[in-house]
Amino acid sequence: MTKIANRKVTKVLEPHIIDKKKNFENYEGYTHVKECEKNIMSEFKNIVENKDGNLTPFLDDILSVVNKYDSED
Repeated sequence: MTKIANRKVTKVLEPHIIDKKKNFENYEGYTHVKECEKNIMSEFKNIVENKDGNLTPFLDDILSVVNKYDSED
C-alpha cells in the first residue's frame, strides 16, 4: 500500500519538484536550509491535500484501512 501511495503522491508533486530543482540550480547566494526545507514541505503538503481532490478519496480509503486494522491489535 505504501508503494501505491508514494506513486500517487509523486505523480501529483512531480512538476512541482522539477520546478523547485530548476529554481535552485540557478540560485546565487545563501539560504537558511532548514527554513527552506520546512517551507517546501509545507507547500508540497498543501498541494497534495488540495490537488483538485484527486487524492482525497484515495487517502480516505487508506485512512479507513489503517484505522480498521490498527484498532484490532
